[in-house]
Amino acid sequence: VITLTDGTTVPVSAEASFTHQGESRLVLAGPNLPPEARIIATTPVECTGPAGGSVTLDGSASIDLDSTSGTNDDIVSYEWFNDFGRPTQELLGIGRVLDRTLPLGAHQIALRVTDSEGATSMTEAAVAVADTTPPVLDCPASATVECTGPDGAPVNLVAAARDGCGGVTITGSRSAGADASGTYPLGSTPLTFTATDAAGNVTTCATRVTVRDTTPPAFTLAPDQTILWPPNHRLVPVHLAWQASDRCDAAVSARLFGVASSEPDDAPGDGDGRTVDDVQGTDLGGTDGDVLLRAERSGGGTGRTYQITCAALDASGNAISALAVVRVPHDLGEGPEPVLIHLEPGGAPDRVRLYWNSVGGAQGYDVIAGDVGSLGPEGDHITLGTVRVLARLLTTSSFTEGAGPAAGGTPADLLPSRGRAFFYLVQYRDAHGSSGYGTGSVALPREPASCDGGCPGEEDEALSGGGGGTHRR
Repeated sequence: VITLTDGTTVPVSAEASFTHQGESRLVLAGPNLPPEARIIATTPVECTGPAGGSVTLDGSASIDLDSTSGTNDDIVSYEWFNDFGRPTQELLGIGRVLDRTLPLGAHQIALRVTDSEGATSMTEAAVAVADTTPPVLDCPASATVECTGPDGAPVNLVAAARDGCGGVTITGSRSAGADASGTYPLGSTPLTFTATDAAGNVTTCATRVTVRDTTPPAFTLAPDQTILWPPNHRLVPVHLAWQASDRCDAAVSARLFGVASSEPDDAPGDGDGRTVDDVQGTDLGGTDGDVLLRAERSGGGTGRTYQITCAALDASGNAISALAVVRVPHDLGEGPEPVLIHLEPGGAPDRVRLYWNSVGGAQGYDVIAGDVGSLGPEGDHITLGTVRVLARLLTTSSFTEGAGPAAGGTPADLLPSRGRAFFYLVQYRDAHGSSGYGTGSVALPREPASCDGGCPGEEDEALSGGGGGTHRR
């Protein structure tokens, strides 16, 4: 029995029974006090991967008044739960401080502490795993391609994205997903891509597809008459049959750009018909392929040549020229040189495009080039020096230097050095052999001293037993 008194009020007593076992000291203790669970507040953490973010759960602020002074040693268990009391309840772990990876989003975390007498206490705190970092979007580089048809050109264009927390999706201004590949029209097409992660963070990028047309049309030109006979001074209608096509422009147009005569309308003297306006009906720049040419030539010359130049133009402004020749011979056995050559830029600073009129019966054309400084008389001929053979037996009447074999050309050639010049010559081959490189205005034949890979036409001479395959000069 224990009696307590303060000396003033009535004493109070308490009584309890116990079995004495020889103890020399009696300790009186009150009833057990339950612990108090406390969670140190957490700040939102950034997710670090698809699994979420690492969170430190700290219950060290929990207390138990039954513990030794300055300690909480009466707390024997710390249990951490996610969604406690819900169907999705999950035990996260045990320990006063616990490091765990939690998925992206908000979580209700519960801490239950238990003391040595089995008394428990529980508290909850909201813990957030956030994603505030936008995804990384790899935008495809801007592309410039050559068109392949009237609809444009196929282009492969795929964006890619990555996000530290995963779950990123991509949409495009021309596609529902990351793949915007397809056929793009002629011109410049802007595109944007948008990457969105699971937290709603957005990254955008912009790119562009440019489909251009830098290739001139294919163009052939042929007059319905190449010889005007007899030279009776009449105006003869000549129709120009042309064919123009372009892989990117279905409506490529051809136009007449010029008609030139090798003789004046009314040459001095009485050798011609004393006529004027020998070229009529020309609508320069128009699409009319009909002209009127006078059947006339100077009696003192070798014949008259009309050179007709036309060009085909596509919608992108690429142009290509073609040449037709109509001759008025001095007589039916004699006339001007049938091949006339024109030059124009070949689409790059180091390229030249040659084009000439088609010759009836020609089986192919040979193109050579040489140094003007090598030209000179040598006995009974004019030497051309050592020449480069640019093309052999071409079946078309044009050649672009430097365009490569696939485009009817050769690999890019060097430009002439300062103060030098190149010459270009064309011969045709028909059933009689090679025409040679001469013209009616040159007194001696022009012959190469040597050719790389052998001179064109030599094979004709070999086949004929060396009897002179070149039949014209």
